[in-house]
Amino acid sequence: MRRSDDLIANLEYAQSLMRDYSQCIRKIKECKYVPIWEKLPELPTRPRLLSAAEAPFDSGIVFDFAPMLAFSSQTERTIESMAREELEYCIAGLVYKELEQKRSGALSKSNHSGYFKMRFHEREAERFKAQLDALNRSFDRRSGIFGLNRFNLPLEGRYSWTIATPSTGQSGAAEPRFVLSIDDDLLQEQCDRYVALKTKKAKERNEKNLAEYRKRYADTEKRRKDYRDHNEKAERSNQETRRIVSEQVGEMHRIYETYLSSVDPWYPRDYCSLEAVGAFIRIACDRSSIDLDGCIDRYEEELRHRETMQAFDAMGNKIDRLTNEVAATRQAVMSMEMKLDCIRSSIMNIESSARESVKLSSMQLHRAEEALQLQQAGNVLLCDIADVQWINTFLMNR
Repeated sequence: MRRSDDLIANLEYAQSLMRDYSQCIRKIKECKYVPIWEKLPELPTRPRLLSAAEAPFDSGIVFDFAPMLAFSSQTERTIESMAREELEYCIAGLVYKELEQKRSGALSKSNHSGYFKMRFHEREAERFKAQLDALNRSFDRRSGIFGLNRFNLPLEGRYSWTIATPSTGQSGAAEPRFVLSIDDDLLQEQCDRYVALKTKKAKERNEKNLAEYRKRYADTEKRRKDYRDHNEKAERSNQETRRIVSEQVGEMHRIYETYLSSVDPWYPRDYCSLEAVGAFIRIACDRSSIDLDGCIDRYEEELRHRETMQAFDAMGNKIDRLTNEVAATRQAVMSMEMKLDCIRSSIMNIESSARESVKLSSMQLHRAEEALQLQQAGNVLLCDIADVQWINTFLMNR
């Protein structure tokens, strides 16, 4: 048997312990705990049932009557006051329409009558106009319920109205106002309709609130069931995870105790890695007569050689990168030189064109000067000829 066979066997045993320890660590890292959803969604509170007195009017039914009745005011309005006010606006609308028709009829009669009847009808129209003004001062004719009888109550003969002038105050003469009187039975009937309407609204609102409550309760209960199911599954999964972790931790303790008793006395602690023990086994298998110290020295040489080669590789990569950068710079310089050559050729072409232009301009200027001199000489010659002709004419006349 070779001297290194026992060393190889011992190293393979140490390698198996290290491998088993690493597998335990890997299994523990792969274990994942499922989070528990701590707080369950709270169940909704059952809504309180509204009474008929608490039921609000629907703005779609009252036709812009809500702002006028001041439902949002500080003081609570009673059923009787709201019923009376709506009846007053309803009757005021009917009276306004009647007075408008009478005023229009009086004006039409005054336009088709004699003087006395015209004056009578005009006074009638003025009286109706005064009543209309008093009615406008007492009621807001722009309101959505002006003249509206939404309960279809019979109104004929159940109300009376007059134009009254209040007593004079400190501000001066008071203007006439429209005064309306409503029968008690009509007001009671209107109040009964209001109560029936509010009772219906309260019932509808309560049914709607209960339906929404049941829906929210069912949704919340479903979510709570999902929470409970998730927590149960998470608890089972976490229990299995804790069991696996506990087993692996116990296995790690057992391996560690075995390692301390059988491997630690002879194996150096600085090389407790699968890479180092694998290298030791490979070196021992390659050499028949070698001990653990020799394996360590050989492994250190391999590490230094590896670091040197890595340094050489890094330096080679750096040199390649610098070479590529130099080549790119050289290419950029050559491209710049080509651009400069193009610019120089363009400048030379421009200079030659400018010289030709200057040369042509000088020749044209010389020709223009010669033409000017010839023109001046021709003018002198013409003057001389004219003088000779005048002298000949003068002599002939003598």
